[in-house]
Amino acid sequence: MLTISELAKRWNVSANHVRRMIKSGAINAVQISLPGARRKTWRFRMADVEAWEQGRLACRRLSARRPSRIERAVTR
Repeated sequence: MLTISELAKRWNVSANHVRRMIKSGAINAVQISLPGARRKTWRFRMADVEAWEQGRLACRRLSARRPSRIERAVTR
């Protein structure tokens, strides 16, 4: 299981970005802190992280490459 900071380092993003992903439901996380705790403690299962990464890669492969500004200017 990974912590927020470990996942942030793995993905090269900030810890706050990972927290926003949890809040939006973009990635599954397990809350391990006690009820009423000031700061929630989260952990990520490796299977969930790897599934999210694989889904992200699949989306990138399926999406069409958008032409750059230079390519669009040349075709005008």
